Amino acid sequence: MVTNPADRHLVETMLNPHAAFGMTVVAEGIEDEATLTALRDAGCDVGQGFHIARPMPQVKFDAWLDARIMEQLVAQQDDHPG
Repeated sequence: MVTNPADRHLVETMLNPHAAFGMTVVAEGIEDEATLTALRDAGCDVGQGFHIARPMPQVKFDAWLDARIMEQLVAQQDDHPG
């Protein structure tokens, strides 16, 4: 998708109708930062793949998710101080 304009166009074409109907779009198989960024820029809402996290047991996932949520909360506070 990142290096092939036809692939990027195909992904964006699939994302547009979903956004128009208020649907959440999930991308699977994200394996690098460039793809994650391109999907975000194209309007993808949620992603999953080795770049984000490798498979893990539930206990480790819970701790990983808690840490991610905390990171986002801190980032939001940094963006909107006060």
